[in-house]
Amino acid sequence: MRAWVLILLFMVLAVSPGFAVAQCTYTGTGDWVINTSETCADDIVDLNGNLIVENIGNLTLDNVTLRVNATSNGGIRIENNGSLYIADSEINSSSGFAYLFWVNPGSNFSLEDSHVHKVGYSSTDLGRSGLYILSSNSKINGSVMTNNYMGAVLKDTSGCLVNNSVFGYNVLYDLFLLSSENVLITNTNYNTLVRNWYLDVKVVDTGGSPVQNAGVVITDVYNSVLYSGNTPSSGSIPTQIVKETFENKSGSDRNYNPYRINVTKSGYLGNVTYVNVTGDLLKNMVNREVNITQNVSIAITVKSPGNNSVYLKSDLVNDTLLGLEVETNVNASYCDYMIDSIVGSLSEINPRNFKKYLNVSAFTNGGYAITFLCGDNATENTIKVLFSLYPKRECLMDGDCADDEECGGDYECVKLSCTCGYASNHQCVYYECCADNACEETEFCDTVQHICKNVQCDCGVVRNHQCVFPYSDYCCENAHCDENQTCDIINHKCVTQILSVYVPESIIQGETIKVYVRDQNNDSVAGAKVTVTYSDSGNMYIFSTNTQGLAEIPINESGNVQISARKQNYFTGATSFEVTPAFDWFLFSMIFVVIFVAILVPVLLFKKRGLFKLGSLIGPLKLEKTTSGRLAMLIIKNKTGGILKLLSVVDHVPKGGFIRCNLTPQIETVNQTTDRLRWTVLELRPKEEVVIEYEARGFYKGFLVEFGGKRYEG
Repeated sequence: MRAWVLILLFMVLAVSPGFAVAQCTYTGTGDWVINTSETCADDIVDLNGNLIVENIGNLTLDNVTLRVNATSNGGIRIENNGSLYIADSEINSSSGFAYLFWVNPGSNFSLEDSHVHKVGYSSTDLGRSGLYILSSNSKINGSVMTNNYMGAVLKDTSGCLVNNSVFGYNVLYDLFLLSSENVLITNTNYNTLVRNWYLDVKVVDTGGSPVQNAGVVITDVYNSVLYSGNTPSSGSIPTQIVKETFENKSGSDRNYNPYRINVTKSGYLGNVTYVNVTGDLLKNMVNREVNITQNVSIAITVKSPGNNSVYLKSDLVNDTLLGLEVETNVNASYCDYMIDSIVGSLSEINPRNFKKYLNVSAFTNGGYAITFLCGDNATENTIKVLFSLYPKRECLMDGDCADDEECGGDYECVKLSCTCGYASNHQCVYYECCADNACEETEFCDTVQHICKNVQCDCGVVRNHQCVFPYSDYCCENAHCDENQTCDIINHKCVTQILSVYVPESIIQGETIKVYVRDQNNDSVAGAKVTVTYSDSGNMYIFSTNTQGLAEIPINESGNVQISARKQNYFTGATSFEVTPAFDWFLFSMIFVVIFVAILVPVLLFKKRGLFKLGSLIGPLKLEKTTSGRLAMLIIKNKTGGILKLLSVVDHVPKGGFIRCNLTPQIETVNQTTDRLRWTVLELRPKEEVVIEYEARGFYKGFLVEFGGKRYEG
C-alpha cells in the first residue's frame, strides 16, 4: 500500500508546474516583456525584438543561448526594480550587428559564469558603447566579455563586483568606470581600465555671487586641455568627465592628477587651483566654487597610501606599520588624517611634506577610506583615498607571491612542489617524463631533457624501455658467446663449434696422409692447428689446414699416433690410430700371402667372369676409404691419362643404417642384414678425384668400383 502511495505522489509532482523543466516563454517575434517572475533554462532563444524586464519583473536565464537580432533593433533593458539573473549562458548577436544592453538604476543584475559578446558600437555615447551598468551592487562573476566595443561601463554606481572574469578583444576599453565608488575588481584579466569622475567648477566673486564670462581653462598633469571656455550667468561650466587613471597592461599606466584650474577675468585677480580628482572627492566637488579673488589654494598630493592600492602584510613596515605621506603645492601649517573614525596628525617633514607611520596590525581585512585635511590660517583642502588592507595576509592571489610559489588557503605564500617538472608563473610545468615508466615500452626517458626517446638497439630487441637479449644464447658477434662458440649473425644465435678429424683407415710408416678437419655441420675448417703426436717417442709436429680443411702430413714413425685439431672458438677434435712399420717382414709376408690369395683365387674361381683382383691393385684407379664416427669418405682418383666413363661405385652398410650423403645413392637390399649403396660417376678426367661423403650408423670394410666390365676393390 505504501509503495502505491509513493508512486501516486511522484506522478502528481511530475505533472505539477514546479516539477517541469523551465521553458522560455518568448514566441520568436516582437519584444519579450517580463513583468512577472520567469525562469528560462536549457534553451536557445532567437530574439527578434527587445528583451525588457519591467518594474518588479524577474527573469532568470540558466544555460541559455540568447541570440539578439540587431537588425530588428534588438536589445536588452532592465528597468528600475526589475531583476535579471544570467548563469551559465551566452549572449551574442545573431546578425553580426551590435546590440545594446542597459542595466538601469535601481535594478538588480547578476552575470555568473557566462559569455557576453557584440555589445555596443559608439565611442561618444556611453549608453551605446558596451554593457551599460547604472545600478549599484551589480555583479559580474566568472564571466567572459569579449568582442564588444567596451567590455563593461559602470556609471554612477557603488559596491559593484567584478571577480574571476576575463575581458579581452574589446575595441576601445575593457572596463570604463565613471563616478563609481567601492568597485571591487579581483582575480580578473583585463588589458585596459579607465577611472573617470565628474568635475564641476563654479566661479563666484568674494561675495559669493556667480561671475559671468570668467575664462576657465582646465588641464591635466600632462598639460592636456580638458576644458576651455567662459562661464554663463550661473557661473558654472558644464560638468566635465575627467580621468583619474588609465591602466594599460600592454603599455604604460597614466595618472592624470592633479588637475589645474585657471580662472581669469578683467577687473578681477586671477586664481589658479590644483585639484586631485579621486574617489568620493569627485562627488563632493559638485558646485565647487573657485573664488577668483583668492591668490592660491592648497592642492594635496597623496604619496601613500596609493589610491585603490592593496596592502598585504609584506607591504607594511615591520609587517605592522602603514606609511601615510602627503605633499602640498604651497606651504601648509598642518595636515591631519581620519581613517575608520581614527583621527590623527601627520608629522611635518617640511612645510610642504607631512608623514606618519600608522600601526594597522589590529585592523581587520577589507577596504578603507582615508581623508587628509591640510591647511594654514587662510585656507585648507581635503582629499580622500581608497585602499584595501590585509595586515594578517601574505597574499590574496598567486601574483602576490614569488614566481615559484602559490597563494595557499591560509593566504600564505607556499613554495610549489613539482615532483616531475618545475615551477613557473605560480604553477607546475610538468615534464614529459622523469622516469622510463612514463614513456612507451619502446622508449626511454632522457632525464636531462626530460623527453621520451626511441630506444636504439645495435644488438638485441627493445623490451621494457631497454635493449635486451631475448634468449640466453642470443648474439650479434663472437664476443657475446662462450668460449668454443661462434655467433651466427643471421639467426643471432651462439653456435657450439666442434672439430672432427678424418684420417685414412690404414696407414703405413713413410706415407703422407691426408687429414681432413670438419665442423659439426661437416663443413671444411680452414686454419685449424693439427698436432701429430707419436706416443712411443713423444715427438710432436704441428700443421695447419688449408682452405679445403686439408692438411697433408708425412707419417715418420710407427706405432700409436694421436692427431688433434684445435682452433679458437671450437672444441678440440682428436683421433688416434696405429701406424704399420715400413719394413715389418712378417707383415710384408702376410700382405704378400693376402695379395697372392686375393689375386689367384678370384682368377681361378671367376675366370669366366673376367674379374681380376690384380687389376684393382695395378689398375687405372686409386681407391681409398676413411671412416670417423658416423662419417665415411670414399675417394676415387683416375690414375690414367685418359677419360674414364660410367663408373659404378658400390659400398655396403648395415640394413637401414644409411642416414644421408652429399651425393644421393641408389639403395638396394642385399639380405636381411645388409643394404647396398650405389653411385654412378658419369665421367672422370685424368688425375681427377671424386670424393663421396656419407653418414651411416655402421660400415663394412672396403668398397668397389665397376666400369668397362671389370671390378676394382678398395
